[in-house]
Amino acid sequence: MSKKEKLIERYLSMPTDFHYYETVSIKASQRSIRLMKYLEYKGYTGAIEYSREDKLLFGKVLGIKGLISFEGSTGVELDMDFKEAVDSYLADCEASNIVPERSFKGSFNVRIPSELHRDAALKAKELNTSLNGFVSESIRASLRQKV
Repeated sequence: MSKKEKLIERYLSMPTDFHYYETVSIKASQRSIRLMKYLEYKGYTGAIEYSREDKLLFGKVLGIKGLISFEGSTGVELDMDFKEAVDSYLADCEASNIVPERSFKGSFNVRIPSELHRDAALKAKELNTSLNGFVSESIRASLRQKV
């Protein structure tokens, strides 16, 4: 079974109103299916999963140390609970006089072999850019490639 066929099979059972952030359209049995991955709200990104056993959509906010989770039996319920969870987190932080964590602040540590580090630094120098600039552009180019 191809990757596309597996995705179609996996998502045929999902609610038809399940449509959010990143989508991939697939035609299956004359029915257009949209495969979703993420929700976005107030700078927070939530990953979406589906529990076939519980017949429930659920997720958590990515890119922070704390846990902000949400769930719903339909896409609309999931979206509402996601927004309520983020709003509740922000209100709790404000009430406690705590600065809320932000998702994906733009910096992260990467551990790579020393040879790769050296090669990347030398290539960045050849291109007259910083190592950060080289890594950023390399990631950007990789994300543009079709899988």
